[in-house]
Amino acid sequence: MKQRLKKPKVEMLSSWQQLPYTAADGKRYKMDHADAETLYQITQRMDANTGLRNKILDFLAKAGVTLDDIRIDPDKVFDEVDPDQVVDAAIRAYRKQGKSEHWIAARLQGKIQRERFTSAFKRSLQTPPSSWQFGTITNTMRLGLWDRSTAKLKQEMGLKENASLRDNLSSIALHYEMIAEEVSERELAQNEQLSFEQARQIVYTNSQFIGQQAAETGKRLGIDVATDKPLLPDQS
Repeated sequence: MKQRLKKPKVEMLSSWQQLPYTAADGKRYKMDHADAETLYQITQRMDANTGLRNKILDFLAKAGVTLDDIRIDPDKVFDEVDPDQVVDAAIRAYRKQGKSEHWIAARLQGKIQRERFTSAFKRSLQTPPSSWQFGTITNTMRLGLWDRSTAKLKQEMGLKENASLRDNLSSIALHYEMIAEEVSERELAQNEQLSFEQARQIVYTNSQFIGQQAAETGKRLGIDVATDKPLLPDQS
């Protein structure tokens, strides 16, 4: 089903589909379901003072879809998007999770740096990278920085396989990952026509250098910076 949602001087094409729904009485009905993009578009046609609008934006931010959809496919987002509203929704969602203002700032800055890092990585290669290579280059950064893979860190932190590692890192760890990606981004930007292995080696070497500093910081604070857990006596 397609519907025109109208507002003064604004017209938008939104779409949704009907899916089966089982009511409390056991009867089956069909209910309209909208995807994340459609929900976000609908909020832009709602009164800014309504509590419902903020609830929808908070839900989208918490689900991790609003910012990721805009990052992955900016062309899907219509011209009248207010970036401040999206960022504010993400901040509210992080606050509800109990995150500190310092952590939220680091997380949002990290998202920007992540975009710069992956863009430099993509431009430096001879051929466009696959989704597998994007995942591998992130894992390479962590192997150099923390001497552990993403999967190993999640295991040590007691996280589920599909959990977001960055959402569970401390602010210090987020800053070190940001530095490792920025240093790597700058060197990658100086190169072109690299093989994937050459780009991977640049990221690993830079991350390993930053990792040495992170390890020293951990010793001074008595923690494993990556997991924010106390160091064992032999590690200190």
